[in-house]
Amino acid sequence: MFRTACVLLVLGAGCSDDPNTDTGGAPTTGGAGGSGGDGASGGAGGGTGGGGGNLVPGSARFLAGATFESAPMAFGAPPPNGHWAFTPNRGRATFTALRFHDGTGNGPVVTLTDCTVTFDRDTASGAELLDCPFEVPAGTYSVVGLDIDYAFEVLIDDPVNGVFTETSGIVGAPPAKVGFATMDLTVAQGGPVGTQQSFLASPVTVSEESPPQLEIAADMVHTVFVNIAGGTPSFDVSTPNPAVWTFASASGLGRVQFYSPSNTAENVLMPGPTDNESQSARILYDASDAPLYVFAPSVGAAYNAVPEDFLAGSEPNGCTTGTYLGKDPDGIVCWAQSTDCPFALDTLCQIQATDTIGAAAVLECQHDVANIPPPGADGTYASGCPTMTPDQTINFSLVAQ
Repeated sequence: MFRTACVLLVLGAGCSDDPNTDTGGAPTTGGAGGSGGDGASGGAGGGTGGGGGNLVPGSARFLAGATFESAPMAFGAPPPNGHWAFTPNRGRATFTALRFHDGTGNGPVVTLTDCTVTFDRDTASGAELLDCPFEVPAGTYSVVGLDIDYAFEVLIDDPVNGVFTETSGIVGAPPAKVGFATMDLTVAQGGPVGTQQSFLASPVTVSEESPPQLEIAADMVHTVFVNIAGGTPSFDVSTPNPAVWTFASASGLGRVQFYSPSNTAENVLMPGPTDNESQSARILYDASDAPLYVFAPSVGAAYNAVPEDFLAGSEPNGCTTGTYLGKDPDGIVCWAQSTDCPFALDTLCQIQATDTIGAAAVLECQHDVANIPPPGADGTYASGCPTMTPDQTINFSLVAQ
């Protein structure tokens, strides 16, 4: 048995599978910021100026995050033809810049140098993987974007399904030496670099007295998709989602949970030729176990707080965003969602969360709600989830955390 790890990128001084990821511009310290985007992903580019003149040093410290128990591997029969979701044995992703924005999308872009993180299925949760220094101008920011290179490196060693990688690519028979292969999503993404964007729970003021204390979660659980035909595998490079999912927080990170109707975080055949875990859900919690972010591709992304002034200038990416995200005393994670432009809350959703790997859970939503109930005093539904009559139900289970 071994444990499969996600990755936490922690940004602090002294130390999106999202459909709305857009191509990023060239990073320049103190340059133009990005705008737009919902979920963990958002548009890069746009925005102007922002940030103060004094540079404040910080660092990006990568930690291994969520894990799941994986069964021992043995050689099996040739895998069925179809579209597969893979959690690679190892993966590498290069992060090139951080984009700090205020509530209207303005702010500086700061370069990350030699910031390539490696994730490994055998790494224990919480282990430190990498430390990347950076400098950011002093200022107040409510949105953070992370620029990522769309040429990913993945290593797959799956004798059960007969899928492997070597330096020349992905193959359907054991190679002489298993190695990293490049999965390049540049064409599908419309450029070599894109930005995954996160709304912070509350604005962060960066100064010499208060250096940045950001944490960014990342994982590669079911983020690599492979097509198999006649026993021959090939990377699906048409996917609109990057091969690493990320989310930034300024209030500390706790658990990351991944729910899937496939009921496994192992490599698995998807139900359709273009299904990229469309019925899954990710929930990210802060250190106090309050949910900061949820992403369910069938619904959209939601936060415990959203700067609505920022969303107003972010169409169309910012339209399908939710807010008021909270976990009530009964353990139900719930939120209100906007599903169309212009941004207007019109849907209620909830997940009966669980802490047990393999336990069943349900995502329920009610659409076209005329009067969305207001949140509690803390701006979330933590005091009690609204009563709803679901018209959408997705059954899945917790497969990684």
